[in-house]
Amino acid sequence: MAAVDPRDAVIRVAVPARPDTLHLLRSVTASVGARLSLALDDLEDLRIAVDEAATLLLTRSRDADRTLHLDLTCADRTLRVRVRVEPGTPDAPGEDPLASWPWRVITGITDEASIDRSPAGTTISFTKTGPDR
Repeated sequence: MAAVDPRDAVIRVAVPARPDTLHLLRSVTASVGARLSLALDDLEDLRIAVDEAATLLLTRSRDADRTLHLDLTCADRTLRVRVRVEPGTPDAPGEDPLASWPWRVITGITDEASIDRSPAGTTISFTKTGPDR
């Protein structure tokens, strides 16, 4: 079986939406980032951002039986990350995610970040670009 180059595909991971599964999302993200030759500091930033995004989504979703999805897309030196919880349900009432500590962390350590809120739920997306080679 031939190895898949991460620049050729979208890598998708789905795990039960529980805190004890977040290490899998962090590991996959760092592994893909390493294949793109991102610096060690950038890899650590990605691990932290994935963890904060997933934690923010888990604390805002009301469903007990959920799946946490991670989509990684590579383009040139940039890793695009999307984290969402399914089944999509409206967010639980509470603090605006844009005013939350996890969101401040995500925006502070990634190049671009966005939150897409819809009646189906919330998706957090961000990018990290490596240095020129």
